[in-house]
Amino acid sequence: MNWIKTYHRKILLLWWKTRIYSHWLGNQLPVTLQNLPEVPEFFSRAIFLADNSEGLFLSPNPLSIPQKYWPLSNEPYSRGLHGYRWVTLNTFSASNAKLNYKLQGNILKWIELWEHWHSFVWRSDLLGERIGYWLSLHQAICMNASPNFRKKFYVCLFRQAKHLHHAHLEDTNSWHCFLAHWGRIYSAFAFTAFNKKRKRTIKYFELDIQKHVLPDGGHISRSPSIALALLAILVNVRDLLICFQQTLPEALVAGIDRLAPFVKALRHGDGGFALFGGSIEGNSDLIDEVLKASKTNPRAITNARYTGFSRLRAGQTTAIFDSGILSEPHYRNTSSASALAFELSNGKSRLVCNCGNRTAKKTTIWNKALFASAAYSTITLADKSVSSIFHVIHNRNDYKGSRFVEATHDAYYREFGVNITRTLYLSSDGHDFRGEDKVTGDSNAPFVIRFHIHPDVRIFQLERKTRAILKPLNGHTWQFDCLLPFTIEKSVYFGSGHLRRTLMLAVNGCLTKNETLIKWKFSTQASPKI
Repeated sequence: MNWIKTYHRKILLLWWKTRIYSHWLGNQLPVTLQNLPEVPEFFSRAIFLADNSEGLFLSPNPLSIPQKYWPLSNEPYSRGLHGYRWVTLNTFSASNAKLNYKLQGNILKWIELWEHWHSFVWRSDLLGERIGYWLSLHQAICMNASPNFRKKFYVCLFRQAKHLHHAHLEDTNSWHCFLAHWGRIYSAFAFTAFNKKRKRTIKYFELDIQKHVLPDGGHISRSPSIALALLAILVNVRDLLICFQQTLPEALVAGIDRLAPFVKALRHGDGGFALFGGSIEGNSDLIDEVLKASKTNPRAITNARYTGFSRLRAGQTTAIFDSGILSEPHYRNTSSASALAFELSNGKSRLVCNCGNRTAKKTTIWNKALFASAAYSTITLADKSVSSIFHVIHNRNDYKGSRFVEATHDAYYREFGVNITRTLYLSSDGHDFRGEDKVTGDSNAPFVIRFHIHPDVRIFQLERKTRAILKPLNGHTWQFDCLLPFTIEKSVYFGSGHLRRTLMLAVNGCLTKNETLIKWKFSTQASPKI
């Protein structure tokens, strides 16, 4: 069946390139155009966060870049340019005629270059995003515009919407397919010509919600920032349907109700996200806005067993643990490497972290480094990253306010013949956080346990290299103890998407026959035993 789909896809591509197809799309003005509710500011910021790309559009402003220099590659910057996501970073008003004129000139030039079908620029996710922003902002865009601009703008908008409703979504495994759904739904309610397509459009939207949102509310990518972006899209569609007095689909309501608690669970005390699945910290105010707009008033889920995360919270201490469940193959390079990694914070101070993701233009070197297991606070064997996990065991037990979680994975079994188990314990007062890494199997492979320390924390090593003092800028001073000697090594932190130099605690050794056990502890007070 796959070859039939591939053949059909090739036929469609040839058809879309023809002048006959372009003529079929037409050049008629839409008969009527319904006014849609304005897209809230948090919407585009959440999309930017999921793509780690907002900073790329602040300087230079895309209005100052000729379209012929706009890149045509599947990078966040290129997608954001052609999706016109960046227009939300500008303020259009009657008093700012110069800015409005610049945008109108920009759109006219875009129409001149890409009015007809293009394999990248007319890709369904870019079409959906561009249509959504143009429709939601069409009154601001056409403010004080000439009749010639208005005609070309609305004709081009209608042509793109017509193609989007007849084209198949290119990649429904990626979260970007929801941008295509967003554009379809917006155009189905904006243009009366597509009113009859509303039911089918919402049906396909529901199917992808069920595919992407797991029962515990996590997204199949296991990324908190992608979950936030998806929540923002679902909330926006829900508000649109309410505005048009439509019955809300069950999958849409259930998706919002599930996503909100998961998004809240992956936050630290400072309000930002834990650095898993290619995410960066994000803006706490943005996350608050999206959660508030969801109107769910969620409680953070403590055990997201389908997505593979546990949240341990006691006192002012929060630990977020990745139990190692694999995500969809489409996202494997960003999520499986963090198996058994954790992050630790106390109050608003982050202590142990992962390396994060880079928002600048991606390079092969940084991609390889930041998506490797060494970029996470976990154990690795022979410096090899976790890529394929075939079996996972995950147990959690909370008793009288204390938290206990244990997870085992077999990622290294095929190569080294061993399984790895990490056990975490958090005391009821939040002052004692203990861990145990156990490797069972017959191997003498070298291992490294890394604890990446947040750059705002100072480290002082003591007593035969088995103890260190961690001093954050605010809050308690913490102590790290380990039964094995450890070293302090250089590390990097991309929590905000930009490079910050930091340090890490590294426990190095070689496995022993049958079983290797390494115990360690973070605490706010000295303790003679681990």
